[in-house]
Amino acid sequence: MLSSFTLCAWGQPEFLHLLRADLLAQDVLFAPLQSALEHGSYALLDNVTLMELNRRENNQLLCMDLGVSYASTIPGCACQGDPAPETKLPEYTVLRIQIDRVSAIFSLQVLIQ
Repeated sequence: MLSSFTLCAWGQPEFLHLLRADLLAQDVLFAPLQSALEHGSYALLDNVTLMELNRRENNQLLCMDLGVSYASTIPGCACQGDPAPETKLPEYTVLRIQIDRVSAIFSLQVLIQ
């Protein structure tokens, strides 16, 4: 469920900032971003950025397609002398969030995998 602050910010410039904070605080971004990986094997959430691609609404739902830029890594074995240092690889996907106007319950769907 999204916070009332985030829900009230729908259509305002601060919405994406509040949405990002809510999603990270609830630890709901990892699974969809992990499933959308193309380059690495483990999604990193420290520098996730959201961009609004499409927004629509009706009497029941708020819906937004989000471009999500983040990074991934291919972890090494962490052994002494491991020749493969961990590097951050750029990742991108598109997520759709649907938010119930009354309950603020939301769902996330990966649109590009």
